[in-house]
Amino acid sequence: MKIFLTILLCLSMFIGKTQTLKADSLNTLLIEKYIDTILKDTSKRFKEYPLPPKLTKKILQGLKNEFVDDSVKYYFDHLSASKFKWSIDYTAALRYFKNNWNVYSILALTTHWNPDARVSALITLNEFVKLRPLFCTTDAGYKKLLEMDQASISFLLYILKSNPLFISGSENATIHEHYISNILWNLDLLTNEKIIGKQSFHEWYKNNTQFESAIQKWQAHIK
Repeated sequence: MKIFLTILLCLSMFIGKTQTLKADSLNTLLIEKYIDTILKDTSKRFKEYPLPPKLTKKILQGLKNEFVDDSVKYYFDHLSASKFKWSIDYTAALRYFKNNWNVYSILALTTHWNPDARVSALITLNEFVKLRPLFCTTDAGYKKLLEMDQASISFLLYILKSNPLFISGSENATIHEHYISNILWNLDLLTNEKIIGKQSFHEWYKNNTQFESAIQKWQAHIK
């Protein structure tokens, strides 16, 4: 009888754990689909620009945690191509994310369908990192900041490798170059490598060998 009860108990624990895993997977999938509708350019207004890559599992998991805050979902909800009206929409969202340490939300918007929103997200990330010395935080809070740094370095390298360094056009090429420059400035800031300095990408870039060398130095900071 005792053996039978033990088996039932173990079975119920296994089923409960399986149901939790399924619920977590479903929740992540729903968030992934929802975020995809926000970030994707369904209007095709900016088809001259490279298609931003999909979010990584690490960023999606971070977003899932940040979505516990209803305000995060509220701000995201106004940023789809079907609902977006004014730049104040992504400006207000990024301000909220920065003030509330929603770094994964900021990183997600670096792949937004609007090129200006992508650049603004990178500028906001830069501002957040520079403000860190002013934060009074606990050991747990400091650990959280370090985890955000690691996620940021890894994701910025991912989107950098997913984008061409140059595109054709005049205004389009200028905005894209500004986008690439901001990625590099953030990588320098997060790793303290100081490879680019205050130069823009076109001022700094000489050849692929130089560029690959910089990539390796930034990559070395991922633990």
